[in-house]
Amino acid sequence: MNNELERLKKDIRQSLVEGDAVLVLDRLHTLTVKKIRSYCVVHDIDIVNDKGEKYPLHSLIAMLTKYYSTDNIISEFSVQALKQSISVFERFNDIRNNRSYAHDNNLLSNEESLYVVNCIINMLNFLNYIETGESQLISSSIVNLDDIYKCICLNYGITTKEIANKFNISIEETKNMLMELFEVNEIIRPASIDQNPEEENCQWSKMRY
Repeated sequence: MNNELERLKKDIRQSLVEGDAVLVLDRLHTLTVKKIRSYCVVHDIDIVNDKGEKYPLHSLIAMLTKYYSTDNIISEFSVQALKQSISVFERFNDIRNNRSYAHDNNLLSNEESLYVVNCIINMLNFLNYIETGESQLISSSIVNLDDIYKCICLNYGITTKEIANKFNISIEETKNMLMELFEVNEIIRPASIDQNPEEENCQWSKMRY
């Protein structure tokens, strides 16, 4: 499942970089459903009904919010905000089914798609923080390989974690971009041969001739 999630996040990031937020809607919905279901499973919350049918996204959010409320995991403000988000996720289902590339639909505009994407990502990141302590599951920040390349050129020895913080993107997204950059342009590489490029504390540099 982790490979699927990383592929989804990579596709989402690439579409955002290319300025095509409409393409993100379907993939973001899939990513959101997979993550919310995984959170429910951890807390023994049913993800299917008595007929064996999978609960829709907004129903999962409702049950998850009830769990958070019962165990006083988050503040009353956040509980109320998540309750309000239930209807947002319900409408997100409708957008995915009727206004995205999931089917032959009348598409949402790119500007409104970006607004929807930002709203969902913010809520998804908060849920991920509750569950894991890490808020950056995925970022809507528009960062490409050229941005990472320039950053390393200007900051010798900058770590993967520092790059992630600088661009407000997740560690995993940063690792993926760095490995992609390393593979296509070996001028950018770990600052020393004993460092593992897969580690978040790996330092990066531009090779000097």
